[in-house]
Amino acid sequence: SSDVCSSDLDCRKKDGRIVTLEVNSSVIRLDGKPVAVQGIARDVTERKHAEEALRKSEERYRELFENANDLIYTHDLKGNFTSLNRAGEIITGYSREEAIGMNIAEVVAPEFLDVARMMTARKVERERPTTYELEIIAKNGKRVTLELSTRLILSSDGVPIGVQGLGRDITDRRRAEASLHETLSLFATTFESTADGIVVMSLEREIVTANQKFAEMWSVPPEIIAEKRGDDLVRHIAGMLKDPESFNYRLAETYKSPNCVVSEVLELKDGRIIERYSQPQFLKGEAIGRVACFRDITERSRAEEKLRYYALHDTLTDLPNRVQFMNHLQQAVERAHGNEHARFAVLFLDLDRFKVINDSLGHAVGDKLIVAIAKRLTACVRPGDVVARLGGDEFTILLNRTGTETEVAAVAERLQARISEPYKIDNYEVFTTASIGVIMSNGSAASTAEDYLRDADAAMYRAKESGKARYEIFDSEMHVRNMNLLQIETDLRHAVERRSEEHTSELQS
Repeated sequence: SSDVCSSDLDCRKKDGRIVTLEVNSSVIRLDGKPVAVQGIARDVTERKHAEEALRKSEERYRELFENANDLIYTHDLKGNFTSLNRAGEIITGYSREEAIGMNIAEVVAPEFLDVARMMTARKVERERPTTYELEIIAKNGKRVTLELSTRLILSSDGVPIGVQGLGRDITDRRRAEASLHETLSLFATTFESTADGIVVMSLEREIVTANQKFAEMWSVPPEIIAEKRGDDLVRHIAGMLKDPESFNYRLAETYKSPNCVVSEVLELKDGRIIERYSQPQFLKGEAIGRVACFRDITERSRAEEKLRYYALHDTLTDLPNRVQFMNHLQQAVERAHGNEHARFAVLFLDLDRFKVINDSLGHAVGDKLIVAIAKRLTACVRPGDVVARLGGDEFTILLNRTGTETEVAAVAERLQARISEPYKIDNYEVFTTASIGVIMSNGSAASTAEDYLRDADAAMYRAKESGKARYEIFDSEMHVRNMNLLQIETDLRHAVERRSEEHTSELQS
């Protein structure tokens, strides 16, 4: 219908390739009548390819823009938003219709606004992409931390006309990092403030970390820890121990079994006592090293040792008490069983007139007298013998591996003579004597430690009844007499009980 037209045609060349021609044709007229058509064809194949590539590129960009997980936006140089993708809508809470026309000042948190404007100014000045963090305030009022990467948008002639930004929501990551930092800070504070010295070692015995308490406890040279020299650390610690060989052996055995838990007490050459507790360090269920905790228990050990000591010793005289004496006596009984060369004797001493001295001169003088007597008794026996205080003014002596009855009697006489010597106490000259009961293991009917102490006590009472300042040796006759007295006491008790029952029955009837 028109004398001139333009169209694109795809043509196949002789070699089979397809080319696109832009054809401009016009009608040639003669006397007003169309007689021919004139056409001009231009090969636009490359241009068409370029246009198609651009179209596909734009489609891909649009798809990326819309489907990206990160916020993508553009704004002009004044900070007015010109576009926003779907992720941006989700992150900010604003629809793109709401966002377009808004200024960054309405979205960026106030304290970050100067940073955002400064970054835009820097880009205009240097035309260089920048990456930084800022916080925005979403539509619902919540703060969102973004990691931004921005670049300039340039016009066709290279003039800056806006900014394109890509923002990644790192709010959760920052919260996690803050939580991790807080946890690590708490761990570091606990690690350094604990009373225990702590060192972490790899399975290759390389130092991973150690707290200051550990370094101070073992006086570790700083370079050993700084240079992670685990073998030097082990040698340093072993050199401070009383028994380094055992420590090195146990340590080697520990590293052969990475999952084992070890607890031991180390004695140092300087007298300190340190408790070591070692357990595996796990990562994903697998042992990757060991954590060793060291605690100075010197004072605790000394206190426990003191408690154990005074549980077995008299606090006034420092002699063994009744419990400890009975332990020694039981051992003597067991040694003497069937062994003629392990005979022993037990002496039971009770001071004469001690109550009079205590009441007249006071308990302080009485206590000092007890201490003085304890020293004299200890000085009168051999190193292998045992002197004990049962309580009050009663003492016992165990003569181990003793001789004949005559020899034991001589010991008793020597003790009485030594005790009878005057004592100088607080300007007082004090005199006392002792009644002593003796029992020999050879031929005695006693079979237990309690039997021996009972019979020695009985012999002591016989000596006291005979006039004091004497000794009596327990014999079979004394045993028979004691058994008879016990039987008489039992019969009398039964008779009293029967009489009481008969009297009750008469009252009831």
